[in-house]
Amino acid sequence: MKRGVFILDNILGTPPPPNIPALEDVASEEELAQLSLRETLALHASNKMCASCHNRMDPLGLAL
Repeated sequence: MKRGVFILDNILGTPPPPNIPALEDVASEEELAQLSLRETLALHASNKMCASCHNRMDPLGLAL
């Protein structure tokens, strides 16, 4: 989350929307333990509200 907020604020110049659900809230702890970061982000971004930001920041964030 911190990297994504940095990307949005400092590189894209767009603050994140309020009340963003935490990445950890996308699945149970057991499920998260079996998912890679990319898989977790994809699951989180399957929500249309989340996808609007993730489509812009994930390629940059994952490259860092």
